[in-house]
Amino acid sequence: MLLSLGYVGAVWLHGIVVRWTQWEASRVGINSTPALPDIIHRHLPAINAKFILFPDIALIFWCIFTASAMYYTNNTYAMRHLLLAHGTIVLMRALCVGVTLFPTPLPDNISFKQCYLIRWYVAVVVSRNDLMFSGHTALYVLLGCTWTTYLNVGSMFYCIMIWTAVFILSLSLIMARQHYTVDVLVAAFLSLTTFYSMKSPYPDSPIGISGSIGDT
Repeated sequence: MLLSLGYVGAVWLHGIVVRWTQWEASRVGINSTPALPDIIHRHLPAINAKFILFPDIALIFWCIFTASAMYYTNNTYAMRHLLLAHGTIVLMRALCVGVTLFPTPLPDNISFKQCYLIRWYVAVVVSRNDLMFSGHTALYVLLGCTWTTYLNVGSMFYCIMIWTAVFILSLSLIMARQHYTVDVLVAAFLSLTTFYSMKSPYPDSPIGISGSIGDT
């Protein structure tokens, strides 16, 4: 219960900080600044505007599938570990996006006239300035870690498939111009180190920070 409340509080605080970045970006006019140079942006084609929802749709389905797998296997250790790791990442991201604003990597000439849902998504969901680091990538990596650690994916083939999916989904964020490459790289590093630093070698305390957290 305590872990769940802490997680909800972290997500709530993160949401406030992200909304603040929108207000601050409009106040200082940072989006009139050209996008920062990015080698991957320069050499990879941008995803068509109609597919900009792809990273989010994929993430939603993977979260639902992971939650269902943990419920079906009654793997509460996996759920606690994932919640604690993601809650920690969310707090770190709130701190990072709150102290430094980057100009949006979305091109000025991109058109979102294809669909009302896409226009709403870009205007409301995509803050455009909460960039360092990528929350999507962090959660992709944490889900990959959860599957390969707890959900009985012992086959090398399935492990390769999972991490290939993590790579492709993370790359799609760069191609959709939702993030700079450095946002994705930092997110991957932080989420990997956070997840495995919290993993205990003792089976009766899989969270690893302390036995009390594992028993919350």
